[in-house]
Amino acid sequence: MEQSTHLETTRARKRSLLRNTVGASFTEYILMIGLIVIAGIVAWSTFGEAIDSAIEGQGNTMTDVANGGRRE
Repeated sequence: MEQSTHLETTRARKRSLLRNTVGASFTEYILMIGLIVIAGIVAWSTFGEAIDSAIEGQGNTMTDVANGGRRE
């Protein structure tokens, strides 16, 4: 008897959880955006100078190609 009551309670909890999932709330979205912003700031602080140098190098290469291999 006790086993069937436990099983019924478990099933009722599962149904309740499935029925009550409506997605992330506004607060959860704000927290996710905040974490993404923090991760972006950390990544830019860590890799920003290297990225700038790589982009500048590619720009110089494109300029050289456009000028027929001559630097101006």
